Amino acid sequence: MNKIEKNIRANDILISHNARMFFSFLVLLSIVPLVWGLPIEYVEETYYGFGSKKLFFDYFGIILAPIISSIGLVCGAYRSSIIPVLFMYFVDIFWLFNPGLDHYNIWNLVYSLVCVISLCGLYHILRNVSFIQDQNHIRAKAEIDKIEEKRIAIENDSKKLEEMIEKLESQA
Repeated sequence: MNKIEKNIRANDILISHNARMFFSFLVLLSIVPLVWGLPIEYVEETYYGFGSKKLFFDYFGIILAPIISSIGLVCGAYRSSIIPVLFMYFVDIFWLFNPGLDHYNIWNLVYSLVCVISLCGLYHILRNVSFIQDQNHIRAKAEIDKIEEKRIAIENDSKKLEEMIEKLESQA
């Protein structure tokens, strides 16, 4: 496999495998802001207007993670690199609706895993449906082109026939 074949086209820009791996790693690094508040103890003190440092870092991470992920995805990261980030967000969503449990309770993790697998399955199904529709569109366009070529051929034949009739009429 030569060097050109190793490169992948993403949005009409040639991006090398190494660049895609770097940006995929950047997307994976966006998980760090989501969990960097975990080792911080919850202490009642105001910190930049928040009730505690932990709360500040949690909010800051929730805001920063999608920005980092978006930058990585726009720059050509592999789509599959977003799966761990989605998993962490689903864990947070399930914890939000059941805060009495530990943040990383086994049920939160199981529900999050099921949601991520379901989301990946839905993506795969929609992608295949889109592919099938694109293939049908290509076939229909090819048929239209063939019909147009036949129409042009018939028009050319009818013009030649008219010319032959005129020549015969002029000879008679």
